[in-house]
Amino acid sequence: MIEPTVSNEAQAAPASEVIDVVTYNVGGLPRWVAKVDGRKTHPLIGPGLASFDLALLQEDFWYHHLIDAPHAWQVRPRRGELFRLGDGLARFSHLPLGAVEHVPWKTAHGWTGHYNDQLAWKGFAVGRMSISQDDFIWVYNVHFDAGGSRGDREAREQQREQLIADILERTAPGDAMIVAGDFNTGANGLSDLRERTGLEDSGAGGIDRVLFRSGHDLTLRLAADSARPEPDFDALRGLSDHGAVWVRIRLESAR
Repeated sequence: MIEPTVSNEAQAAPASEVIDVVTYNVGGLPRWVAKVDGRKTHPLIGPGLASFDLALLQEDFWYHHLIDAPHAWQVRPRRGELFRLGDGLARFSHLPLGAVEHVPWKTAHGWTGHYNDQLAWKGFAVGRMSISQDDFIWVYNVHFDAGGSRGDREAREQQREQLIADILERTAPGDAMIVAGDFNTGANGLSDLRERTGLEDSGAGGIDRVLFRSGHDLTLRLAADSARPEPDFDALRGLSDHGAVWVRIRLESAR
């Protein structure tokens, strides 16, 4: 279990409100193999995340210490070991976070070649985010195997099975949930995940996506309109080889 860095200033959201969620593969590989130079991009990412209530990062491998975001609740990625990078899964939240568990995939493909997925502890990170004294959302941050070879596809299939099994075991059917990150597949490749867990696809993004599910006492809906100012999404453009994906979700508590 990984305890988040917290501040006593963190407050839960009102019972009926909108939250801005962003998922972002930040391309934080060491500079000698990276497509972007994290020494230059990561100091800009922190301020760019400021106006998002929940930010989930992937590939935050090498330059996490350069991300200076103002969020009161922050969770670092799992650290690397020996010749393996960590999991690169970080989260920043303006809403209170509980402890976050980092779970590696049981199956991966590619030590040398096939995007070298086994050179990092890819997997998912899961924990709860408090919305009010009584309401919470399970939040999964995920990063699946990359590549289009048979081995890559088979690895992703087994990883989806592992994620589905964890969701069904860890959460109750009436729990609200957000599952977001780099799935390395489009919406068509996630139909089984959605059908077996009750998740809804927000429709935004390509291989980087945000899925969500309502609970018995907390309804999650895409917010088509809101008087709240939009987050500064342009501040994140061009800082990675992936585009950030932003979703605004309306929360409606039945309590």
